[in-house]
This record gives sequence, structure tokens and C-alpha cells, in this order.
Amino acid sequence: MFDAIWVVKASTETSTRRLVDKRGMKETDALRRIEAQYKRRGIGNLGEELNDGTVTAVIENNEEDEDKLWSKMKVALTDHKSWKVRRCPLTNYDVLKENER
Repeated sequence: MFDAIWVVKASTETSTRRLVDKRGMKETDALRRIEAQYKRRGIGNLGEELNDGTVTAVIENNEEDEDKLWSKMKVALTDHKSWKVRRCPLTNYDVLKENER
């Protein structure tokens, strides 16, 4: 149904810090939310979903530098392994260059 399914993930520590710092949550509430998402969304099955081809790419997002995240996204976008049946879409490199500014 989809040409690709990517997971962008961060460590519990990074996610907790972001929820506390950026959303003003208490640390205990942030940890509860992360735990609920882990169970509810099936994140605990990530290895399984990678092995069976459901998830086609995992992008680690533990840094605060958005440029580094964007670089990882571009790598996945242009890597045929990040797409099901190796259907890498035509890439508009002008759009990629524009976002580098």
C-alpha cells in the first residue's frame, strides 16, 4: 500500500528532555507518555517490522541540530534500501538544495 514506511526515533532520555524542556511537562508525566506510546504504537516491535519489511528505514533523531536530521532524511530519501521493492522516487535535487539553505 505504501512505497516506504520510515520510523524517526529518539532515545527515552532525549524524548523526555524534549517534552520537559519544550512542552513544560513534568518528567514523570513525560515518561508515562513515552511508555504509553511504546506499547500503543508497537514501537517495541520495530526489529520485527524491519525484518519483515514493514518498516523500510529508521532515522535516529537524538541530536538537537535540525540540519543533521535533514541530512539523515536526505540519505534515506535517496537510498533505494529505504523503499519497498526498491522503488526510489525521482528526486527533485533542487528542492533538496533549497532546504540546505
